[in-house]
Amino acid sequence: MIRALGLFFVVSVLMGCAATDTLEVAPEDCAGVPNGSSVLDECGVCDGDGSSCADCAGVPNGEALLDECGVCEGDDSTCADCLGIPNGDAVVDACGVCDGDGSSCADCAGVPNGDALVDACGVCDGDGSSCADCAGVPNGDAVLDACGVCEGDDSSCADCLGVPNGAAVLDECGVCEGDGSSCADCAGVPNGSSILDACGVCDGDGSSCADCAGVSNGPAVFDECGVCDGDGSSCADCAGVPNGPAVLDECGVCDGDGSTCAPSVIITPEADALVNSYSPTTNYGLQEELRVDRGADESYLRFNLSAHIPAGATIESVAFKATAHTGFAWGNDGNVYTYLVEDDTWAEDGIHWNNRPSVTGESLGHWWLWYDYSDFTVRVGQHATAEMTAEVQTQLDLDGLLSVRLHSPGYRTNYRSREYADASMRPRLEVDYIDCAGIHSGDAFLDNCGDCVGGTTGLAPSDCSEPEPEPDPEIGFGSSTALGQQGNCGGSNVSRNCPVGYVAVGYQGKTGAWFDNFRLVCRELLTDGSLGATTTTGTNGTSNSGNARGPYYCPNGEVMVGAQVRAGDHMDYLRGRCMSVSDVVAGSNAGYTSSAGGMGNSGGGSNYGDRICPAGYAITGMTGSNRQYACRVSWTCTNLTLQ
Repeated sequence: MIRALGLFFVVSVLMGCAATDTLEVAPEDCAGVPNGSSVLDECGVCDGDGSSCADCAGVPNGEALLDECGVCEGDDSTCADCLGIPNGDAVVDACGVCDGDGSSCADCAGVPNGDALVDACGVCDGDGSSCADCAGVPNGDAVLDACGVCEGDDSSCADCLGVPNGAAVLDECGVCEGDGSSCADCAGVPNGSSILDACGVCDGDGSSCADCAGVSNGPAVFDECGVCDGDGSSCADCAGVPNGPAVLDECGVCDGDGSTCAPSVIITPEADALVNSYSPTTNYGLQEELRVDRGADESYLRFNLSAHIPAGATIESVAFKATAHTGFAWGNDGNVYTYLVEDDTWAEDGIHWNNRPSVTGESLGHWWLWYDYSDFTVRVGQHATAEMTAEVQTQLDLDGLLSVRLHSPGYRTNYRSREYADASMRPRLEVDYIDCAGIHSGDAFLDNCGDCVGGTTGLAPSDCSEPEPEPDPEIGFGSSTALGQQGNCGGSNVSRNCPVGYVAVGYQGKTGAWFDNFRLVCRELLTDGSLGATTTTGTNGTSNSGNARGPYYCPNGEVMVGAQVRAGDHMDYLRGRCMSVSDVVAGSNAGYTSSAGGMGNSGGGSNYGDRICPAGYAITGMTGSNRQYACRVSWTCTNLTLQ
């Protein structure tokens, strides 16, 4: 300021001088520049900006100062440490303590604000297991027993004597240190299922001391017939002797010689009539005469066979007889021929030449009678041929009626008709037959069920209108089949079957040089597989000569499943093949397991070998021939099944 005032003075002086002296001097600025613009700033600095004397706030010559932190007009706090000392080195540690070492908030691991803790065992950051007992409780008092069980009582590993980890054990019977015998069965197996049966046999079925009825220690025994608890009657012969040799002879007499048989049955016509070509519509049915005369006269006769011969009978022989009382031998062929008339419907009081039925086939037989003029000698024309016998058998098995026609190509012969007063002179058939039970002129017959009943069989006819009984719930009969034929001969087939429910167990018959006849012995097959009542079939072969043979049986409890046969023109030998019922039902393919006794000549004829039923089948019948002697056989086999 002083400098300014001085300058102003000088100038003023000078200007005064100049004014006085009239000298004008140009003013200079602070930089010495006349009329210059530079001035002194507030700091006295020429042309300055006032900053050279400005305080920290920028005020020239101001009072503001920087604090220790370099803050204008500051209080030194901005750079003060936690102790308040500007620019000091004291800091707050991790625990928030000024100038601290971080320990005030450190965890057990020394980590400030860390989460490590000392466990119950005093272990930093531990899980308490280092001092835990067996139950897992730190510093607990639980301990392992001798078995390794925590807080156990040593029982979990104790043996049966209570010794922990001891060697004593229970045997199979539950006895400590036992030998297993206290609970052993009869076979010595501890806790086994074997027991003594009623016979005292270990694990037995009671059969070793069973009687024939299967009752252990029971009293039942087999009788002579092999029937359990039987009375010997099932295999008794006709004399009542079990397995005895006596048989009914052909006359039905037990152990007879066949000499007491009834005579041949005599059958007279139920209708007869002559027909005449010269009176072709005239009926002569009620006349007492029949006549044959070349092409002029023929005679028809019808016989009711079934009214005199039982069904199922086997015809042995037939003699056809007609009584003549006159005639004339004209010449040429004088034979009187018998022909079959198949139509049995002609009427005695209606037949004449124009409606007479025709004949069939070849002549069944013929006879020859010679008469001259005025010859009234009584003569009997007759024939007994195999053809007539076979035809009577055929017609008996069909409708039981036989119609025939008499005719002569060359002679005339007059015969007594059925209307003639003297019955002994009427036409007739004299028939020898064997009934289905094998009895000569017997009364046994086949009923509507096909069973041989009546006569010596003692059986009553069945009512076939009733349904068959239900099949046996255990063992029954199935389908049947026929085996190949053994033996070779002609004749019509004749079936001889056991009754329904019966099977063949043997055979019997008569033989000489060859088989005269034989029949099957049959026994009832019961539901449990045992064999019951005995009967026989009719015979294969009709001759009653020869010696009685048999019966020959399969072993007890067995049935026929086949047979060996030898035969030539006639059967020579038969031997049955057998098997137990149980094996048959089980379908055994063994063929056969035993044989019945041989019947006949084992060296005769050709050997037809064995014919054996299929597995599961047994013999229930046979088919033979209607010939006089048994000459062939085909066995009928029936399936035995579990129902």
